Amino acid sequence: MIDAKSAAFTPEDKSDKCVAILNFAGGGLKVTSKDCDGYCGMNAEGSMDGAYRKKLPRK
Repeated sequence: MIDAKSAAFTPEDKSDKCVAILNFAGGGLKVTSKDCDGYCGMNAEGSMDGAYRKKLPRK
């Protein structure tokens, strides 16, 4: 955890430079990643980045 509203993922392998920052605010999640293309492939770089919200059930 960085603070009450954010967290960071860094691999245990210190030679791996992947960093993913998770920001929890407004009932959602914002993901920002850097140098994580080794996990999803070169063409998927940045594919995890974005804002996510829990889908509300239909009434």
